[in-house]
Amino acid sequence: MPQKGPLLPSGWALVVTADFNGDAKPDYSLYNTSTGQTAIWYLNNNIYIGGAYGPTLPIG
Repeated sequence: MPQKGPLLPSGWALVVTADFNGDAKPDYSLYNTSTGQTAIWYLNNNIYIGGAYGPTLPIG
């Protein structure tokens, strides 16, 4: 099965896809399962174009 988007770094999990920057294209909401760090990756046609870290959440 071909990859449909950018490869996630080790320890990160995809939480949800949604349009976070208003460009009508899906972006990724990510969660680091070992640190609790959150992030959003902005995508353009499944290519990473930028991102931002969010709050660190409790683990578990």
